[in-house]
Amino acid sequence: MIRSLIIYSTHYGFSKKVAEFIETILEKNHQKVDICKAEEVEIHDLFKYQHKYIIAPIRYGKYSSNMTHILKHFSHLFSLKDTSIISIDLASRKREVNTIENNPQLAMIWKRIGWIPSSIFIMPGELNYSKYNWIETKMMQLLMCIMKGPRSLDTNEIYTDWDKLNTFIEKTILIEKQV
Repeated sequence: MIRSLIIYSTHYGFSKKVAEFIETILEKNHQKVDICKAEEVEIHDLFKYQHKYIIAPIRYGKYSSNMTHILKHFSHLFSLKDTSIISIDLASRKREVNTIENNPQLAMIWKRIGWIPSSIFIMPGELNYSKYNWIETKMMQLLMCIMKGPRSLDTNEIYTDWDKLNTFIEKTILIEKQV
Protein backbone atom coordinates (compact mmCIF):
# COMPACT_ATOMS: atom_id res chain seq x y z
CA MET A 1 0.00 0.00 0.00
CA ILE A 2 1.32 3.43 -0.97
CA ARG A 3 1.76 5.84 1.92
CA SER A 4 1.30 9.54 1.22
CA LEU A 5 1.94 12.55 3.41
CA ILE A 6 0.07 15.81 2.94
CA ILE A 7 1.90 18.81 4.39
CA TYR A 8 0.00 22.07 4.52
CA SER A 9 0.35 25.60 5.76
CA THR A 10 -2.73 27.64 6.57
CA HIS A 11 -3.70 30.90 8.12
CA TYR A 12 -7.48 30.87 7.78
CA GLY A 13 -8.15 27.14 7.30
CA PHE A 14 -8.62 26.89 3.53
CA SER A 15 -5.45 24.84 2.94
CA LYS A 16 -6.68 22.32 5.48
CA LYS A 17 -9.87 21.93 3.40
CA VAL A 18 -7.67 21.30 0.36
CA ALA A 19 -5.63 18.73 2.32
CA GLU A 20 -8.80 16.90 3.35
CA PHE A 21 -10.08 16.96 -0.25
CA ILE A 22 -6.82 15.37 -1.45
CA GLU A 23 -6.92 12.86 1.40
CA THR A 24 -10.37 11.71 0.23
CA ILE A 25 -9.11 11.14 -3.32
CA LEU A 26 -6.04 9.24 -2.16
CA GLU A 27 -8.00 7.03 0.25
CA LYS A 28 -10.47 6.16 -2.53
CA ASN A 29 -7.40 4.94 -4.40
CA HIS A 30 -6.40 2.69 -1.48
CA GLN A 31 -3.57 4.82 -0.12
CA LYS A 32 -2.62 5.30 3.51
CA VAL A 33 -2.65 9.06 4.10
CA ASP A 34 -1.34 11.25 6.90
CA ILE A 35 -1.89 15.01 7.11
CA CYS A 36 0.52 17.31 8.89
CA LYS A 37 0.80 21.07 9.37
CA ALA A 38 4.10 22.52 8.09
CA GLU A 39 5.19 23.52 11.58
CA GLU A 40 4.81 19.92 12.78
CA VAL A 41 6.92 18.21 10.10
CA GLU A 42 9.83 16.14 11.34
CA ILE A 43 12.63 15.30 8.92
CA HIS A 44 12.43 11.58 9.75
CA ASP A 45 8.74 11.62 8.77
CA LEU A 46 9.63 12.41 5.18
CA PHE A 47 11.38 9.05 4.72
CA LYS A 48 8.27 7.01 5.57
CA TYR A 49 6.22 8.09 2.57
CA GLN A 50 6.28 7.19 -1.10
CA HIS A 51 4.61 10.46 -2.07
CA LYS A 52 4.41 13.89 -0.50
CA TYR A 53 1.81 16.52 -1.31
CA ILE A 54 2.74 20.02 -0.19
CA ILE A 55 -0.01 22.63 0.00
CA ALA A 56 1.59 26.06 0.06
CA PRO A 57 -0.60 29.16 0.04
CA ILE A 58 0.87 32.49 -0.98
CA ARG A 59 0.12 35.26 1.48
CA TYR A 60 1.40 38.78 0.78
CA GLY A 61 3.72 37.52 -1.93
CA LYS A 62 5.36 34.58 -0.16
CA TYR A 63 4.88 31.20 1.43
CA SER A 64 4.85 30.96 5.24
CA SER A 65 8.27 30.86 6.89
CA ASN A 66 7.68 27.25 7.98
CA MET A 67 6.78 26.18 4.46
CA THR A 68 9.74 28.04 2.94
CA HIS A 69 12.05 26.36 5.47
CA ILE A 70 10.73 22.91 4.53
CA LEU A 71 11.02 23.56 0.80
CA LYS A 72 14.53 25.04 1.07
CA HIS A 73 16.18 22.82 3.63
CA PHE A 74 14.57 19.47 2.86
CA SER A 75 14.64 19.85 -0.94
CA HIS A 76 17.12 16.96 -1.24
CA LEU A 77 14.38 14.70 0.15
CA PHE A 78 11.85 15.70 -2.48
CA SER A 79 12.66 13.68 -5.57
CA LEU A 80 11.21 14.81 -8.84
CA LYS A 81 8.73 11.95 -8.96
CA ASP A 82 7.52 11.68 -5.37
CA THR A 83 6.53 15.24 -4.47
CA SER A 84 3.63 17.33 -5.74
CA ILE A 85 3.25 20.99 -4.87
CA ILE A 86 -0.16 22.63 -4.71
CA SER A 87 0.40 26.38 -4.63
CA ILE A 88 -2.61 28.49 -3.67
CA ASP A 89 -2.56 32.01 -5.06
CA LEU A 90 -5.56 34.32 -5.52
CA ALA A 91 -3.86 35.93 -8.52
CA SER A 92 -4.06 32.59 -10.34
CA ARG A 93 -7.82 32.97 -10.70
CA LYS A 94 -6.86 34.78 -13.90
CA ARG A 95 -5.68 32.59 -16.78
CA GLU A 96 -2.75 34.84 -17.65
CA VAL A 97 -0.99 34.09 -14.32
CA ASN A 98 -2.02 30.52 -13.51
CA THR A 99 1.22 28.70 -14.38
CA ILE A 100 4.71 28.93 -12.94
CA GLU A 101 5.95 30.18 -16.31
CA ASN A 102 3.59 33.16 -16.45
CA ASN A 103 3.28 34.01 -12.75
CA PRO A 104 6.21 36.32 -11.90
CA GLN A 105 5.42 36.26 -8.16
CA LEU A 106 5.52 32.46 -8.06
CA ALA A 107 8.66 32.31 -10.21
CA MET A 108 10.36 34.70 -7.78
CA ILE A 109 9.32 32.59 -4.77
CA TRP A 110 10.79 29.43 -6.31
CA LYS A 111 13.95 31.27 -7.36
CA ARG A 112 14.46 32.23 -3.69
CA ILE A 113 13.79 28.63 -2.63
CA GLY A 114 16.42 27.44 -5.08
CA TRP A 115 14.67 24.73 -7.08
CA ILE A 116 11.57 24.32 -9.21
CA PRO A 117 9.24 21.37 -8.70
CA SER A 118 8.43 19.15 -11.64
CA SER A 119 4.91 18.54 -10.35
CA ILE A 120 3.16 21.75 -9.41
CA PHE A 121 -0.50 22.72 -9.47
CA ILE A 122 -1.35 26.39 -9.11
CA MET A 123 -4.84 27.19 -7.98
CA PRO A 124 -6.79 30.13 -6.63
CA GLY A 125 -8.15 29.77 -3.14
CA GLU A 126 -10.65 31.62 -1.03
CA LEU A 127 -11.36 35.31 -0.57
CA ASN A 128 -13.41 35.88 2.57
CA TYR A 129 -13.13 39.35 4.07
CA SER A 130 -15.06 38.31 7.19
CA LYS A 131 -12.04 36.23 8.31
CA TYR A 132 -9.59 39.13 8.19
CA ASN A 133 -8.82 41.72 10.82
CA TRP A 134 -9.05 45.39 9.86
CA ILE A 135 -5.46 45.69 8.56
CA GLU A 136 -5.67 42.44 6.58
CA THR A 137 -8.99 43.55 5.09
CA LYS A 138 -7.45 46.80 3.88
CA MET A 139 -4.40 44.96 2.50
CA MET A 140 -6.59 42.47 0.64
CA GLN A 141 -8.80 45.23 -0.72
CA LEU A 142 -5.68 47.00 -1.99
CA LEU A 143 -4.45 43.77 -3.61
CA MET A 144 -7.86 43.16 -5.14
CA CYS A 145 -7.89 46.72 -6.45
CA ILE A 146 -4.55 46.05 -8.18
CA MET A 147 -5.74 42.64 -9.44
CA LYS A 148 -9.17 43.99 -10.43
CA GLY A 149 -10.93 41.67 -8.01
CA PRO A 150 -13.83 42.07 -5.57
CA ARG A 151 -13.44 44.58 -2.76
CA SER A 152 -16.87 44.38 -1.18
CA LEU A 153 -16.65 43.42 2.49
CA ASP A 154 -19.36 40.80 2.09
CA THR A 155 -17.25 38.86 -0.45
CA ASN A 156 -16.98 35.21 0.50
CA GLU A 157 -15.82 33.42 -2.62
CA ILE A 158 -13.96 30.17 -3.28
CA TYR A 159 -12.24 30.33 -6.67
CA THR A 160 -10.85 26.79 -6.60
CA ASP A 161 -11.74 24.50 -9.49
CA TRP A 162 -12.11 21.27 -7.50
CA ASP A 163 -12.44 19.19 -10.68
CA LYS A 164 -9.06 20.43 -11.96
CA LEU A 165 -7.46 19.69 -8.60
CA ASN A 166 -9.00 16.21 -8.65
CA THR A 167 -7.58 15.61 -12.15
CA PHE A 168 -4.11 16.73 -11.00
CA ILE A 169 -4.20 14.36 -8.00
CA GLU A 170 -5.47 11.49 -10.14
CA LYS A 171 -2.52 12.04 -12.52
CA THR A 172 -0.06 11.81 -9.62
CA ILE A 173 -1.67 8.53 -8.58
CA LEU A 174 -1.28 7.14 -12.11
CA ILE A 175 2.41 8.13 -12.12
CA GLU A 176 2.90 6.39 -8.76
CA LYS A 177 1.34 3.20 -10.08
CA GLN A 178 3.69 3.24 -13.09
CA VAL A 179 6.83 3.58 -10.98
